[in-house]
Amino acid sequence: KYVKHRDNKHRSRMNIDDNSLWFSDSQQRYRYLTCILYATPEDWTCDRDGGALRCYFDTDVLDDVGATAKEVVDIEPKCGRLLIFESEKVLHEVLSTNRTGRLAITAWLLKFPVNTEAI
Repeated sequence: KYVKHRDNKHRSRMNIDDNSLWFSDSQQRYRYLTCILYATPEDWTCDRDGGALRCYFDTDVLDDVGATAKEVVDIEPKCGRLLIFESEKVLHEVLSTNRTGRLAITAWLLKFPVNTEAI
């Protein structure tokens, strides 16, 4: 289980100190795309095993609970499924599991600011 979060703060919230573990590393503020590849057992079903990724789409920047979401979608962690979404825009959480073996490989594509002095 993971609580609701974004993998990067929106630019307007960069100076807000929320003591969040998600942003303990300065590199995290450059996360642009979140990529999740599921390697969960083939027979996994959310009805029986839980562990869906719940995404809250089109939420307001300051909404950390999903109250303003225009759409809420549960995504089953099917083996071989690859998800890619914008790190600062999609509020998401992982729902509790009822079984061990839910496996996800997560990577972030970073977008660093352009150093115009070097050009």
